[in-house]
This record gives sequence, C-alpha cells and structure tokens, in this order.
Amino acid sequence: MDEIGHMTITSESERCLCGAVGCFEAVASGTALGRCATALTKPGDGSVLRTLSHDGEVTGRHVVEAARGGDEAALALIDREARWLGIGFTNLLHLYLPDMIVMGGGISHGYDLLRKSIEATIQERVMPAYRDVPVVPAQLGKHAGLIGAASPILSA
Repeated sequence: MDEIGHMTITSESERCLCGAVGCFEAVASGTALGRCATALTKPGDGSVLRTLSHDGEVTGRHVVEAARGGDEAALALIDREARWLGIGFTNLLHLYLPDMIVMGGGISHGYDLLRKSIEATIQERVMPAYRDVPVVPAQLGKHAGLIGAASPILSA
C-alpha cells in the first residue's frame, strides 16, 4: 500500500510500523486481520482459528479459511475487515477519483467474502458521483505489487 497504507482512517488501533496510530494498513490488511484473530483467541482454546494455525499465530489466510467453513468468529472478523476496507476505499475514491479500485495483497484471496460489506460501506459513505465505481480483486492476487515493482526491470 506504500503511502496510501499510511493514510489515517481511525483514531483507534495498534501502532503501525510507521509509528502512527490508525493507518489504513494497520487496520485493513491481511496482517491486521491475523493480528486481531490472534488477540481474540488463545493457544489450546479449541477455536477453529487456533486449530487452523496449529495453536500458533493466526494469519489472515486462516481467518478466510475459517470463514469459508462458516465459523462465526471468523465471519465477524471478515465483516470488520471489510468495513475498514470500505472506509479506506471511500477515502481513496474521494481523493483520487479513480475509475476502478483494484484490491490486491494477501487479503484479496478472501475478496468473495469481503465484497458485500466493502460495497455496503462504500455505498453508505461515498459521495453519490462515485457510487458506481467498481472494486475488483487484482488478477495477479497477492503478488500484484511485487510484479508491478519488478515490471520496469523485466521490460528493460
């Protein structure tokens, strides 16, 4: 997310790696999702999330997998994540006036679970002129940023 990831979207969250509180990336990323799931569970508690993580740190991928299986805690975490993404995307719509928002990164593998709440959050917050701007998953998935960064080198 680079600079965009450090856009403040809340006054409450854990401190971001940049040192600020409430950064988009700190609350709306696969890493943040895993951190929340880890904080909500304990090793050996028998939860689906800890079972999937073999009682280690829970990742965003574990949350998505548990949500696909219908786990209520994971579904609540996915809904929370989608709301934060929707808030961040709304800010991006207002700032940059894009024709489309492409969602990449590790959390994009859960796009199908996130989509409905992301769209609902955007619809309740965005200016009317931007209500029809689509949010789509990156076709290159979690590697989109890496491939984009490498493309100038590869095309030389």
